[in-house]
Amino acid sequence: MNKLRDIWASLIGVLGEHPLLVRGFALFPVVMVSTSLKNAVAISLAFLIMTCIPVVVLSFFVEKIPGIFRTPVYVLFSIALYPFAAWCAGLFGTDMLASLGIYLPLICVNGILTDYAYKPDGSRKWWQTAFKVFCECFEFFVVICIISLVREALVYATVWGVPLPVRITVRSAGLPFAGLILLALLIGAFQYAKTMWQRLREKRAAKKGVK
Repeated sequence: MNKLRDIWASLIGVLGEHPLLVRGFALFPVVMVSTSLKNAVAISLAFLIMTCIPVVVLSFFVEKIPGIFRTPVYVLFSIALYPFAAWCAGLFGTDMLASLGIYLPLICVNGILTDYAYKPDGSRKWWQTAFKVFCECFEFFVVICIISLVREALVYATVWGVPLPVRITVRSAGLPFAGLILLALLIGAFQYAKTMWQRLREKRAAKKGVK
């Protein structure tokens, strides 16, 4: 029961500090390669591999690594996983690596990964670290998929390459500024939902106090 409470508390904490919508980590792939749903899924899988594995493995002895070397160690570990991550991303299409371009290898130095290196938490158990970083990667996946779904529908009138019944296209949605606009809308919606959730919790706490 206590472990379930810890997991729930960790989940609420991660959702409240969304790495992308709150802290601004890993913005470049969301803006630049989110033009198709396949791109989003492929780069999310690579992101998961090159972020989760180094963070979880190094969490066992992160405090033994001198602070000045910690970030390079995390990044080098992530770089070592790049060939496997690129191979996994390539499973979604023969031209996937060309489509993702330089933004795939740039994931090796993403903000979530370097944040764990910069601010290690030795008090957190390995499974808590694994759960937290997985949730952060999943949040990245959700955001980039939403933006990619909208942009693919607008630019190509398709979803996962399947044509939509209505063939109306907006080619400008494929430009980077469209990704920024959609990301800004998601940030606004997330902040609004977060505020409303906090108010709801405060009202419930006030009612319990009155009783």
